[in-house]
Amino acid sequence: MQENRSHLTEEARTCFSVIGLLFMVTSIGPALHGHWLVPVFSILAMAALAYALERHAAIPPARETLELADGRVRHCDSSGRQIELPAFWMRLAAEARSPSELRLFLRSRYGTIEFGRCLSLDERRAVAPLVAAALAQAREA
Repeated sequence: MQENRSHLTEEARTCFSVIGLLFMVTSIGPALHGHWLVPVFSILAMAALAYALERHAAIPPARETLELADGRVRHCDSSGRQIELPAFWMRLAAEARSPSELRLFLRSRYGTIEFGRCLSLDERRAVAPLVAAALAQAREA
C-alpha cells in the first residue's frame, strides 16, 4: 500500500505564481495608505505556501506492506517498523468515530497492528473486506 499523491504540474506552479502576484497587487492600496504590514504579510504567506509545497514534494510517500501467509501476519511501514504475529488469534477491527474517519486494526492477544494509515477513506473501505478474506485464509494455513 502506498499513499496516493500527485506532484505539482507546471500549470499548477504557474497558478500559484499568479496568485502570489495578485496578492502583491492587492496589497499595494493598503501600503499606499501606510499599512505596511499588508504587503509583508502577503509575501510571508506566499513564501510559507511555496515552502510547504516544496517540502511536501521532497518527502517520499508513505508506504506499508501487509503480508498474511503461512499462518503469520507481517506488517512493515515506511519508518522501518516491522511486526510479525500469528494469524490464528487475529481479528479485523474497523473503528469509525465519524463518517469521515476509519481506522483499520488487526488485533490479537499478542498485539495490535494498525494498517492502511497511508490510504484514503475510500481505499480503506475497499481494502477491509480483502484483508478479512486473506486473514481467514491465513488462519486455515
